[in-house]
Amino acid sequence: MITLVTDNYELAILVVLSVHAVAVALLSAMVQPLLPEKYRKYRVAGFLVFFIVGFTTFVVGYIILIALYLLLKSRRQRPVIPYETIAADDIMEEDFFFEGRKFGEGAFAELLQPDKANIEAKQKVFLGFADFRTPTAFEIIKQNLSSPVDEIRLYVFGILNNAEKEFVERIHSIKKALPEETNRTKRAEMLKELAQTYYDLFYFNIVDDSIKPSVLNEAIMYAEQSIRENPEDPSAYVVLGKACLKKGDYDAASRWFEMARRFNMEESKTIPYLAEIYFNRGDFQKTRELLSQMDVETVLNNHLRSIVVFWKGT
Repeated sequence: MITLVTDNYELAILVVLSVHAVAVALLSAMVQPLLPEKYRKYRVAGFLVFFIVGFTTFVVGYIILIALYLLLKSRRQRPVIPYETIAADDIMEEDFFFEGRKFGEGAFAELLQPDKANIEAKQKVFLGFADFRTPTAFEIIKQNLSSPVDEIRLYVFGILNNAEKEFVERIHSIKKALPEETNRTKRAEMLKELAQTYYDLFYFNIVDDSIKPSVLNEAIMYAEQSIRENPEDPSAYVVLGKACLKKGDYDAASRWFEMARRFNMEESKTIPYLAEIYFNRGDFQKTRELLSQMDVETVLNNHLRSIVVFWKGT
């Protein structure tokens, strides 16, 4: 009789422990995938830690695992996807719906000069300039920071502040996600996006002239880091080459554009810059030789097409 009771007691304990182990295992399996990405790679170790804690502490373990699950589930966010920016000087001609012209090109620039006092006309022009982003547009807008009219100064400041804020928020978003990214290819893409964003801040004339050199140095630094993570990405060499070109370092710029060509970057994104370098050096024969390699029919940018046609003599 005593033996039968003992056997039943041991069997009951075994059943309870088995059910307990399964329940803890299920909870551990639910919690582990919700961990931050940098810890998620330690799948087995993480699972074992949660299982041991839950199994050895019984009711307390259930409370801990359930609370941890609810907390991580409520705080989990979708992974940050790096911005896919397009450099303004790489945008090709497209078909756009055009309602008609309200100002001619000359009037557009003339009305934005600081000494022009037609406030109503200026405001109409600024409304058009708010989304018309080119280096020349921002340069003309910045000139109106010295306007004697308070309304114009405030309006201009608002446009520049919003534009700069957009770039700064993009930089902050990528930098926040960067430390948790362990995949080298993805890190390279994020670093390249940072470099391109810093370059665009410089290129669009948004930041103050006094900090332009440091912004350009940031672009160069992040482009170099991107290349170290992924040395076979030609677009990273292009970003680095453009930044070095703006800095006036023709030797470095030429070297990076040639590296981009070595990794099969599109000719339209390397040859024009190399031609510009040789032109600035006074080597017009090399400039003609490079631009002659381009097929006019494949050049969709009107400005670049006219340059190629001129140097090819076609």
